[in-house]
Amino acid sequence: MFTIKDEGPVRWLTIDNQARRNAIPFDQWSVLADRIEEFDTSEQRVLVLVGAGEDFCSGADLGGEAMTEQATGATRYARMLDVGRATRALHALAK
Repeated sequence: MFTIKDEGPVRWLTIDNQARRNAIPFDQWSVLADRIEEFDTSEQRVLVLVGAGEDFCSGADLGGEAMTEQATGATRYARMLDVGRATRALHALAK
């Protein structure tokens, strides 16, 4: 769902879920956080976050299993921790 392409000092991180306007499923937010945190220790100096196709990102993917399953409060809380981790990782980048 995420591809990385390094071009000299620039790292391109592409969100690719075009069928859902690049929405990010709940199980992928921690992966996004990992990719952002990995950039911070890479040799690249610039991170460009883009969406594949014509859309950037429509946010969290609220369709499919994410909304039909009977998630407990603890599950919902854990999901939001992953979303928060990804956004904090982007905000906290030292580069």
